[in-house]
Amino acid sequence: MQQRNNYLPQVHNGVGVLREAGYYTYHSGKWHVGGMREEYRVARAVTDKCRVGGPNQIGFEEYISALDGPESPRYTFLLRNILHSKGYRHRIKDDVPYPVLDDIINVTASNISTVYSDIQALDAIDFIKHHQKHRPKQPWYAQVWFDAPHGPYELLPTGAAVYTHEYNQTMEELMRYTCPNGAKLVSDNDNYFKYKSMVTAMDRSIGMLLDALHEMNIERNTLVIFTSDNGPEDRYGAGTPGLYREGKRSLLEGGIRVPAIAQMIGTIPAGTTSNIWLNAVDIFPTFFEASGIGKPSSMPLDGFSFWPVLQYALAAEHDNRFKTANDRKMRERLHYFHRNITKRVFLWHKNTEYYDEMSDRVGSAGLYQHIKLITSGSDGCIKYAYDLKHDPRERHNLFQSNALQDCAHSMVNMVADHNHTIKMFTSLLDTEASTSHCVNVTHTDAAHHVTSCVATYINHVAERLTVIMLKLKEFVLQGDYSRNRWDADDVHNATCAIATYSQSAAIRYNMLPVY
Repeated sequence: MQQRNNYLPQVHNGVGVLREAGYYTYHSGKWHVGGMREEYRVARAVTDKCRVGGPNQIGFEEYISALDGPESPRYTFLLRNILHSKGYRHRIKDDVPYPVLDDIINVTASNISTVYSDIQALDAIDFIKHHQKHRPKQPWYAQVWFDAPHGPYELLPTGAAVYTHEYNQTMEELMRYTCPNGAKLVSDNDNYFKYKSMVTAMDRSIGMLLDALHEMNIERNTLVIFTSDNGPEDRYGAGTPGLYREGKRSLLEGGIRVPAIAQMIGTIPAGTTSNIWLNAVDIFPTFFEASGIGKPSSMPLDGFSFWPVLQYALAAEHDNRFKTANDRKMRERLHYFHRNITKRVFLWHKNTEYYDEMSDRVGSAGLYQHIKLITSGSDGCIKYAYDLKHDPRERHNLFQSNALQDCAHSMVNMVADHNHTIKMFTSLLDTEASTSHCVNVTHTDAAHHVTSCVATYINHVAERLTVIMLKLKEFVLQGDYSRNRWDADDVHNATCAIATYSQSAAIRYNMLPVY
């Protein structure tokens, strides 16, 4: 459980940039980036030496969350499978225990929802309303990180009500119903139905937030982004990755490809979609551009602003959106985005739990122009290559299986040379898989055309795998340099005061485009 003891150091981040630009910053909900164990909270209360900071030290002026760790009530609720129905009882605000709702009013008699996602949404709504009343001219940034639909899985009444209404049956009747094949429609240990009720309850909570923005008449100048940090817990019957393989903790698409939804009434065209691949590191650059802050000079950014995409890429150019000089400038930004997104290398590294007993807890992955590379283990053993454009389900490994046994080729022992790496990948790629691609995808038939196609395709894949591998080695082996420096030097001087981010170092993971 080492990763549970980890923490986010007080280094330059997006929240700090927004705060220094005049935004009031607020966090509600789950906080799993360290500093929320009881001993850390107590240490911050009695000393000015904050080795492990919490949300306040990271840059939030206000937060409401819960303590974490084996000694915390949250952990007890996790073990007892009542986090989402009782977790509201042990929140803390700015490192101070929050009054228990049950001690203030009779929640049953008052008909107040105690579903945790509702409480987390209401905390955020209370903050926004208070801020709009007392600081109406100051912009704000709020993030709401729901615990739902994370396990443990509970049958939540606010979510289950949707399904009882749909089937016109009470929950007791649904649980008694037996399908023709003898299986129960719903059972006490049915994680899938519990998961559905939790997602539906969270959807209701998000609706409460959006309704509040509408009621306060601020939805037209509020950018809302909803997304997830990983795929579903498909191994436990909680959710499904659809056509993609595996789920949470896996570096296959089912574990890392998630949807995102954005709303800004009057600015983002409603009901439109985009297939552009983005990354979580793009969110704050987007906020910077949308707010008018622009790119901070003191902070190197790994991400791109997708603000032009939200405004224009989802609309056809013939709808007269490009009339003014400002529109033309945004179109130039949009073209710049598209030119650079095709040169981008997406990188992942994990050192957490196993996906299943057949997988390694340590792994890395990279994606460049539809070609994806996956390595396994702390040495970065080369394992899989996929062409996501033609094989989004990752069914056909492009490597020869017998060439990768016993970690014969790895990130650690590779020579960081472009030509050498291309030759290595060319020798590893499977001719049969490339032949299948040429015949089934490009529909090449004549033998000499197939041979030429195979050679071209192998070279195409090897070039992109080389770009990924060289970036991935730098990313995994050197990417935490700023964090390691913090642990070695800066942490000893850390105070409980909020850091001045324009004067602090930035962690850079080098996901910028390749030229």
